[in-house]
Amino acid sequence: AALAELMPYVDDFPAARIVAGHADVELPYHLALAEGKPRFTLKGAKLELRGLALASTGKEALLAKFGAISLAGVDFDSAAQRASVKAVRIGASTLLSGKDKQPLARIGPIALDAAALELATRRGSVRALALASTVLATGDETKPLATLRQVAAEGIAFDLESNHTSAKKVRVADIMLALERDANGELDLLRLFAGPGSDTPGRAKPARWQASI
Repeated sequence: AALAELMPYVDDFPAARIVAGHADVELPYHLALAEGKPRFTLKGAKLELRGLALASTGKEALLAKFGAISLAGVDFDSAAQRASVKAVRIGASTLLSGKDKQPLARIGPIALDAAALELATRRGSVRALALASTVLATGDETKPLATLRQVAAEGIAFDLESNHTSAKKVRVADIMLALERDANGELDLLRLFAGPGSDTPGRAKPARWQASI
């Protein structure tokens, strides 16, 4: 299916629009009524996305081009309010400036294994996550803001309600950050991802995440 054709049905998500991409989906689902209540389940669903590109609809004009994306072993139970996936793979992806098409970030490939989410509590876990070859730039590729050759994490737990995540084991290889301290002396890693105008007075700031290892 051509993903751009779905945009009229997802206008409730104005932050980005689909400009390209195709999807192949296998949905082995079951719909039943139990005590008068509908129950929808998925067992072993698969999703393949190719050539996915998203464009932001805000003033900052960003364009994200993704490598091949695959989800395998997707399960969902509406009664239990639980979703899980056995494996997620994302090919090398690029974030570009929508104005001059300069690369702002190159990320991936990314591999994620055995993820689960409890929808009622908004808590979840990931058995393993691996990220390779990340570069954050400002349009000048000779002066990157950050580079990372590899990071791997195991035993990840996260809580979307309290903005907290933890990992039992993290391995990082060849990381470099070029950061300036704020006026209060703090280093704000979110500034790496902030575009121009992010500090506009009155604009809501993103909730801060806490991480423990």
